[in-house]
Amino acid sequence: GGFCIELIKLGGDVVLYNSLWVAFGSALVFWGAMFVVHWRRRSAELRWDWAVDGLHKSERRNPTFQGKWVIDTESGLEKPKFSNWQRLPAFLNTAAQMVLQTLLLTAIEYISYSHYVWACETYDGVEGKWAIFKFQSMVLNSAIYVGCIMFGQYVLWSYIAAWCTRRENWPFQEQYDRQYV
Repeated sequence: GGFCIELIKLGGDVVLYNSLWVAFGSALVFWGAMFVVHWRRRSAELRWDWAVDGLHKSERRNPTFQGKWVIDTESGLEKPKFSNWQRLPAFLNTAAQMVLQTLLLTAIEYISYSHYVWACETYDGVEGKWAIFKFQSMVLNSAIYVGCIMFGQYVLWSYIAAWCTRRENWPFQEQYDRQYV
């Protein structure tokens, strides 16, 4: 995709080139978030299916688990049983939180970029305003970006992630503790 966008730039259409880079970057952010969460979920399912987590009888059950426990015929251990309908809310929960997180990151990026554009239009090339331009475009813009990421992602999102993790319906307490959304 990026190569095709560069070919458009060589053709001379700079407006389309700039618009496509914003769309391409947004699509990459969304794809990356979807891929990471899907990979995390799939790896957890494979660890469970292949029994590589070493789940034993002594492991504590998650008290909030909503499902049935059955005896596995091969191992003789109790195993949680899920229907596809019981997994659907967990999938929808994960998809919704991924979209929300992507929107939050997009909003942070938009705020930071808007400030940078404003600083460039206001101070760049103005006689005697070089220091203010550098302060606005580098220091303050970085503070906005990092501050929004730190507050938005690590403070606010930790509460949303804890709420989402409770909705994942993990059968064992150790799984619940490790699979923090």
